Amino acid sequence: MSLLISCYFTIIITYRITQIKVRSRRAKIEVPVILSLNTLCILVVESALQILDVNWPTIQRDFYEFIREENSFFCQFRSYLYYSAVSALYWSCALQAFFRFVRIVHPECVRMHQAKIYYNIFIPGQILFAFGSVLPYLLIFKGIQLIPNENYCTALISEFNSLLYLIFILFALPLLVMFLCYICIIFKIRRTSTSKLYYRKRSRREYFIIQRIMTVMLILSVASLPSIVDLIIYAPHGRLDSRIYRIEWISASLNALFLGLCQPFVNPQLRKLLKSRKTVRSKI
Repeated sequence: MSLLISCYFTIIITYRITQIKVRSRRAKIEVPVILSLNTLCILVVESALQILDVNWPTIQRDFYEFIREENSFFCQFRSYLYYSAVSALYWSCALQAFFRFVRIVHPECVRMHQAKIYYNIFIPGQILFAFGSVLPYLLIFKGIQLIPNENYCTALISEFNSLLYLIFILFALPLLVMFLCYICIIFKIRRTSTSKLYYRKRSRREYFIIQRIMTVMLILSVASLPSIVDLIIYAPHGRLDSRIYRIEWISASLNALFLGLCQPFVNPQLRKLLKSRKTVRSKI
């Protein structure tokens, strides 16, 4: 379902952007719309990888009794691609928060408000960093292995040190970046003179948008709770419940669905683009 919703929004947004460019080549697309499209595209990839790497092998094992998957490098690499996509997804949301931070805290940096720098530097850099940061988990920590009684490779929740690294890279670090942007915007709004009414209103609008992004990301981080609960309760006694992996994947699927549905509500520019049938021009 998350894959279908993400694909739907991605196709509609791409269609509207194409309409804008066809009608006027000089028309500019707002950076928040581009960043939301970046998030949705990564969400499509992440959902597709979960279906191919986890859902389909599980269905094969449970209902069709296909040949069991081997603990091969190809199996581990598929899981690595999935976790890299998850990391890129969180960093795409952090990039949205960073753009709001730059526009409010450093309005004089006009170049940082332009779409070109996000196209050419930040979005590719975000993807490269995501894949590069998860790579040590695969090659050094050897944290991705075939799960007993399952038909797919995934992160071993029994390996505390490697799991801690994965949680830090996937969830904690992007959330920390968003939190710092959030705090800086709060200080900037408080220091802004009340005489600058327009600037203050725009700052407060960006503040509420980042607040929504952080709320969504904190809810999404619930996907890591089953692993943490299992480690706290069962690991000290040497009793890891294998069903915790099933719960974790169900939680991840629901979170992906929630993120896809929330994008138009988090981003006012995206919501306007989806509703309007006319050309949407940049206000930046």
